[in-house]
Amino acid sequence: AVKLYSGKILYKTQRRARKICHGLGLTSQSVSPNDMNPFQYWYDTDERLRNFVATYWQENHHLLNGHEELEAECRTLFDSHSAFDKLLVVSLVHTLHVYFQAQTHL
Repeated sequence: AVKLYSGKILYKTQRRARKICHGLGLTSQSVSPNDMNPFQYWYDTDERLRNFVATYWQENHHLLNGHEELEAECRTLFDSHSAFDKLLVVSLVHTLHVYFQAQTHL
């Protein structure tokens, strides 16, 4: 026998309802802080995070100069609405930043 109000059933029902509402365009976002990787939720709800990501990109995208194809791909990803894509680009740029910093200290 299944409990009528078990937490698992309620959770699954709420999740399905959110997906249906989003699919019908009744909600403004499809993410929640309860998602396994809530990057999009954090990005959408935290202005400081959005500002940090934008500023970091603006101050360091020059590290991609000379790599036109990679720079174009990164710009496309960064201009998307996906927080994951933006964080992917910032991670790459930061890796280049650390690499070039290490090269100057050799």
